[in-house]
Amino acid sequence: AAETPQPLGRAKHIFSHLEWHMEGWLCPVEDAPAPQGCVWAAPEQLAGEYALPGAFKAWRARMLEG
Repeated sequence: AAETPQPLGRAKHIFSHLEWHMEGWLCPVEDAPAPQGCVWAAPEQLAGEYALPGAFKAWRARMLEG
């Protein structure tokens, strides 16, 4: 079950021909199996094992806090 979601704020990511306006949310979850085809990644895994898309850089520091 998810704990209380925390807003991460709004961000904009600009591609050469497209602009994304995004709103991020941090949603901590209790120990639970990930949905099929997905994984739960710990902050230390996001720092090294898994690549974060450039569009998430506005929230990267918060995601890596742990």
